[in-house]
Amino acid sequence: MRARSPADVRIERQGSLQAEFLSCQACGTLLVVRWQDGDRAYGAVNARALADRAAFGAEQPASPKQLGAGQKTERWKALWFADVGLDIG
Repeated sequence: MRARSPADVRIERQGSLQAEFLSCQACGTLLVVRWQDGDRAYGAVNARALADRAAFGAEQPASPKQLGAGQKTERWKALWFADVGLDIG
């Protein structure tokens, strides 16, 4: 996923402030969430925002408000893509 310009992407942290949430500045759609663990970065893509969403596996429902900080990071390590990079503009 590539943004045309850094101005097209809003980056914020929510809740536990552990992960970065990247969304479209124009429409507010959540695109990607990213978490840094030392020198490794983990990320998840909002497949509903992609044209070829069928290429991804089944949805993984989550109730993050019910998880503690350690539980969240263990879940992210298990389910998210590892060693991701971001190219914003």
